[in-house]
Amino acid sequence: MTGRQYNAMPKPGRISGAAFVAGGLAVAQLTAYALNVVAARRLGPDSYGLLVSLLALILVANTAGVGVQTASARRLAAGDPRFRMKAGRSILRLGWITGVSMGVIMFALTPALAALLHISDFLPLVLVALAVVPMIAVGGQLGLAQGHEDFGRVGAIYAVANGCRSLGGIFGALIATTVSGTTLGFVFGAVVGAGLGHLVVRRLYGSRSQEINARISVPGLAIEAAQTAHALFALFIFTNVDILLARHFLPAGDAGEYAIGVVVAKVAFFLPQVIAVIVFPRIARGRSRRALSIAIMITVTLGLILVAAVAVLPHLVVSAAGGSAYAGIASHLWLFAAIGCAYAVIQLALYGRFAVEDRSVVVAIWGAVVFLVGAVWIGPHDSVTVIAVTVLIVATVFAVVATITSLRRLDGLDPQPVDAATSAGSGHGPGA
Repeated sequence: MTGRQYNAMPKPGRISGAAFVAGGLAVAQLTAYALNVVAARRLGPDSYGLLVSLLALILVANTAGVGVQTASARRLAAGDPRFRMKAGRSILRLGWITGVSMGVIMFALTPALAALLHISDFLPLVLVALAVVPMIAVGGQLGLAQGHEDFGRVGAIYAVANGCRSLGGIFGALIATTVSGTTLGFVFGAVVGAGLGHLVVRRLYGSRSQEINARISVPGLAIEAAQTAHALFALFIFTNVDILLARHFLPAGDAGEYAIGVVVAKVAFFLPQVIAVIVFPRIARGRSRRALSIAIMITVTLGLILVAAVAVLPHLVVSAAGGSAYAGIASHLWLFAAIGCAYAVIQLALYGRFAVEDRSVVVAIWGAVVFLVGAVWIGPHDSVTVIAVTVLIVATVFAVVATITSLRRLDGLDPQPVDAATSAGSGHGPGA
């Protein structure tokens, strides 16, 4: 059976593939934006600030899913085609096992998280623990499709998985008008999205009766996924810890305004996500410094355009994001757009290191986390603007350093693909 016979859906070219991924991410971002808009209006500043903190926790926990996606995509893209066609079931199973494990960890952390967020009701945090299980399972589905460079399916999974959970949260906010109700709707949507995602990737592992799709073990993949997830966990702590710090230091109303700024930062952060999705398998397969350089330049350009747009039309952005109750943040929204731009550059630069399994990068990320928390904690933190300026300075410095070190890491490497079978057996890849 040939690869063409195995996968009936033709793979899109690079431009059409980018369009598929961009479309899927657009659906994901639009529905996430809609969730924030509806929740901001239905819950009010105090409760909305708490909801954004919970969503930030979910995003951080989901780094385990992104770790499964990244490690799986790297291993598949760099490996023998026969390996790609046999590893699907193991990758999907790893996604669910990782999701359940992270859900248990989040449940165990419920008392500590409740103290951090100053809430007495544990129910929203229990629902957060439930939500991360199907979300992380989707990481295995995305890794399978991305590793095959089947960007049509990648875009479809982004659309259905992210769209369903955001729509679930929207219905919860509209019906219950509480944080718990919104989170419960989010959980139901996440379960539905994971089920639909499974249907999308079904052809990439086939039926049990097909010999070529017989499940094989992938030695070392779980370890590689855990190492990548560790680095991504540190990265997403870095990009989300500011909302937790704002919730801790600022009055509830100001924390709600900061949460609106975070929405703008997330748009700037995730807007260039399609670039990372498309370029990552190429870097993993060919160790392309040029591809990473071009991707970073495009990301910076998009970010600067967004910063300028927010600076020119701040009141329109506030009106669209949260309404007149958050008007006080309007003149400072461009700071959050710039923060999101810096985050996007950092993520893309670090993905260049992940593509060649450079494990030393995690030390630098944790160092940046410690520096950011220390800068906010020790320095002035009595207003939305002061915290945002501190975060922007630290993020910009980190973006510059990450870009330089990642390009140097790729410079001089032989453009030689990794034999996934060999890598799987040893548990080590290039740059280890």
